[in-house]
Amino acid sequence: SAFPFTQPAPAEAIFTGGTITTARATLAEKEGQTLESSRSFVSKKSLQELLDRITPLSLAERKRTPGIPSARADVFPVGVATVVALADYAQVSGFWHSFHNVRWGIADELLAS
Repeated sequence: SAFPFTQPAPAEAIFTGGTITTARATLAEKEGQTLESSRSFVSKKSLQELLDRITPLSLAERKRTPGIPSARADVFPVGVATVVALADYAQVSGFWHSFHNVRWGIADELLAS
């Protein structure tokens, strides 16, 4: 990619969307927590461990895994692998998960003005 990552490594990044939400929910379930009560920072190490745990599972097993919605069980390992690859490429140690995306921020700014 020609996109320059100029932050000093290891950096942290912000991530929104289904894959990181599902990853955080699955990691929280494993720790006996809810998604909402879990820490919003998801380390690259925990994502890699999650990937290593879910990749060998069959689709049926992933559908039964707490935190993974059955409708996402087929694509979830690929999504997590993509996030881990992005972390490697960007040299980030992990991601701060946000439920709010760019559109939410723009709307918030517009409402404030």
